[in-house]
Amino acid sequence: MASRVSVIIVVFTLLFAASVLYYSSQRSYGSGTETTTISGITCSSYSNSFTIIASQSGYNDSIGQGAPKKLWPILCVHLGESIKITVMNEDIVEPHGFAIAHYDEAGVTVLPGRSVVLTFFADAPGDFRIYCNVICAIHPFMQSGLLVVSN
Repeated sequence: MASRVSVIIVVFTLLFAASVLYYSSQRSYGSGTETTTISGITCSSYSNSFTIIASQSGYNDSIGQGAPKKLWPILCVHLGESIKITVMNEDIVEPHGFAIAHYDEAGVTVLPGRSVVLTFFADAPGDFRIYCNVICAIHPFMQSGLLVVSN
């Protein structure tokens, strides 16, 4: 029985690793502080305050929104504004992470049932990747967010 459980764990781990590698090869974003230019994004509304719900459905139901093939969530802000993002983890089992290229690359870990508030100054125009920085069961579906900072 113990060997059967071990085999199941190994198979799950290999499938998860393969899906992460496949996903990584399908989407290319800049790294470090460079901006990521994504064509076709039009912001119809802007805000300086957002709530992101992390759950087994991704960020704000990113799975239902078509991630990872579609960008989700997309946060549109104006250059020069102070931005507040509240990240709430509604998952009761595992932590989730939240990071933004250039603005918070180290990211934060949000424990189950907890929330974290991030604030930053939108000091650079461009498109910046939003992603989960904590490996979790739905990790590939939490890699497709975008922060659009417009003049």
